[in-house]
Amino acid sequence: MSSFEESLKNTIRGLGEEYSRTVQDLVDETNAASDAVNRITNGMAQMTLSTELKASTGTDFALNLKNAKSFSEISGFFVKSNGYPIKVASSVSEARAGLWEEDLYSRDDLKSYYLSLAANPESRLALRLAFLLRQEEDQPERMS
Repeated sequence: MSSFEESLKNTIRGLGEEYSRTVQDLVDETNAASDAVNRITNGMAQMTLSTELKASTGTDFALNLKNAKSFSEISGFFVKSNGYPIKVASSVSEARAGLWEEDLYSRDDLKSYYLSLAANPESRLALRLAFLLRQEEDQPERMS
């Protein structure tokens, strides 16, 4: 095998491993956060991660909050083809426009990002969950 071929093969393998690890971290942390949302809302809501666009440079993901009646985008993520850092925007459309809010360099940064969504009363997640729970409380009791 030529040195060119070996170098290219190693580069491609490395890109694939870093990309896969980064996406798996994003999926795992999203699932953990979704489990918490599900428990807090008694199964009424969950967070999902959807693949929006795949390209040779990376993949756009949307973080969504959904329940039986509504669907809200919470954040947009861009995972580069070589993995970390994950770029974060308030939506996928803003991510595509390059309007990044922050870069996440590790799984610990992902955990911190999700914690900030939970702890900040002005975060899109906290505001939408509070609204959803208020809407549920405001439902009139059914007459028998």
